[in-house]
Amino acid sequence: ASDLRNPRKGGVEGSVLADPAVRRRVLLWSCLVPLPFVAVLVGWSVLRDEWAAVGVLAVSLFAVAAYSWAGLRFKERPFLDAVTSATHFVSPAVYGLVLAGAGFTGALWALLAGFFLWGMASQMFGAVQDVVPDREGGLASVATVLGARPTVWTAAALYAGAGLLMLGTQWPGPLAALLAVPYLANTLRFAGVTDATSGHANRGWRTFLWLNYLTGFLVTMLLIWWAFERGVLG
Repeated sequence: ASDLRNPRKGGVEGSVLADPAVRRRVLLWSCLVPLPFVAVLVGWSVLRDEWAAVGVLAVSLFAVAAYSWAGLRFKERPFLDAVTSATHFVSPAVYGLVLAGAGFTGALWALLAGFFLWGMASQMFGAVQDVVPDREGGLASVATVLGARPTVWTAAALYAGAGLLMLGTQWPGPLAALLAVPYLANTLRFAGVTDATSGHANRGWRTFLWLNYLTGFLVTMLLIWWAFERGVLG
C-alpha cells in the first residue's frame, strides 16, 4: 500500500507489483531459488562441525524472512526495522567468520559493531523520504514514529558512531573511519527537513546509492591491505 502511493517506486529504487498473483509468484520463487544454496552452506558447516555457523545462518535467514513475512513484518515495527535491516548486512559476515574459525577479538567486534550501526543508520535515513507515503499507507517505521528530522539526526549519530568504532580496529582499519564522513555529510544536508518536506531526502538517498559503490571499493582495498600486512596474501 505504501509503495503504490510512493512516487519514487517503480524504478531503480524499487519495483511495484500491483497484481497480487504476480506478487505471490515472486514471493514463492524468492523462497525457492535460495534453497539449494542454503543446503550447500548448511552441509558445509555440518561437515566442518561448525554448528555455530548453522545457528548464525538460521538467524540471518530468519531476519530476511521476518522483515517482510505476513504476521511478522519487522519492517513495520519501529526500531526493530532498523535492527533487522542491519542484521541483513552483518550476519553473512559473521557466518563467514564463524565458519572460518576466526578469533573474535575486541578489534573484530568493533568492526562488526561499526558495520551494524552503519546498517541501522542507512535504513533509518532511507525511511525518511517515505514518511508521507508510509503514513498514508498505514505502514509504521522508525521515521513515522520519530518524525523526519529526529530520524535524520539519529541516523547521523549512528554514522558517527560507526566511524568512531573503526578507530578500535587493527591497522589499516582505522582509516575506514574516514569513510563514514561522506555518509555523515550527506545525511546532515537534510538536518532541517520536516515531515512535510521529507520527500526531499530522496536526493540524499540517490547520493547514498552511488556512494556505496565508492565506499565498497575502498573498504575492499583496506581489507586487501590488512591481509598483505599479516601475510595472508602474497
